[in-house]
Amino acid sequence: MNRAHTFPTAFVDLTFEEAKVLSGACKEYVRAQNRKNFEVTAPGLIAGSKVLTHLAARIDKTLAEHKFSTVMAKLDTRSPKDSALYNPSEIAYQQLVKNELRSLHLPLLGDVYSGDSANEIVMAFIRAQNRALAVCSGLELLKVFIHSFRISEDLSAALSYGKDFFDIQIVLREWDERVVNHPEGEFRCFVYKGQLNSATQYFTSVVFPELVSRKKAIGEQICQYFKKHVRDKLAETHESYVIDFLVLSQAPDDIKVVELNPFYASAGAGCFSWKDDRKQMMEGPFEIRVVEQKPSSAGRDYFDNWIPLRWREFVCGLVEERKNSRRLKLGAAFTAFAVGTVAVAISFLRLRRRR
Repeated sequence: MNRAHTFPTAFVDLTFEEAKVLSGACKEYVRAQNRKNFEVTAPGLIAGSKVLTHLAARIDKTLAEHKFSTVMAKLDTRSPKDSALYNPSEIAYQQLVKNELRSLHLPLLGDVYSGDSANEIVMAFIRAQNRALAVCSGLELLKVFIHSFRISEDLSAALSYGKDFFDIQIVLREWDERVVNHPEGEFRCFVYKGQLNSATQYFTSVVFPELVSRKKAIGEQICQYFKKHVRDKLAETHESYVIDFLVLSQAPDDIKVVELNPFYASAGAGCFSWKDDRKQMMEGPFEIRVVEQKPSSAGRDYFDNWIPLRWREFVCGLVEERKNSRRLKLGAAFTAFAVGTVAVAISFLRLRRRR
């Protein structure tokens, strides 16, 4: 596939010994968190290991060689997209959530934890979770990895086959703000024996009105891009696979390939189901699905389902803080307006008396 169709990428080979030590650090961090021993930190685990310190330096060297200032890092199996999800006590992650929630215009009255407001809050949380993947150094990268259950699981699985069969890499993808700024543009697509049969919005926890109104057009755009730029280029090496696209605009070729996965049930199916829709995903005809029903009917359950319990108190606190702040500002503005109005009225009456 032409590199122009995806993001600039570099690779760092992970040795068996490095994987063992990194896996051990992941598990030690989890044990400490479970015991509420917050003195054990990812940076501390890295600094206390010569192996991990050396690995961080190798990563820094690769970043410099490719002139990457910021990257999204993952293993060649999965990404650490759950790193912020399980670590609400991390100040850096808290700040990301704060920044996203501060940009929302929530209603001052009524229940903000259901309906459109809940949809906006969940969307903001997703953006913060994605921004947590941006790293600028080997140290930051390993910290995010240690915070991730997905990385820990994949390292354990790879190590279980032994040194002779160990083959895993760290993937460095140049950071692109458009990925975070356009969560509505990411689609997971299912290709079986060279045929694109299904496409689903990637983030199924939120409703994107623009997807609902343009569903057919987006489906046609993805199909045309796939036929023009992807199908034939992957045909020699890949017959069936799951591929993620980022649709950036309505321009026909303004699409990026995000990642490629095997065609198997462990890959998330989005709006489809491996159990109920397997025939559709394998035989077609092409169908695109997006979330069309707004969460208003779900009430508070929608918010509780998509904001993890460990984050809920923090998020609710920020939402209430923002509402109170807006109320105070509006109250101050109203008071200033009222005082000004009274002052004008008094001046007017005085002027009339003089006449």
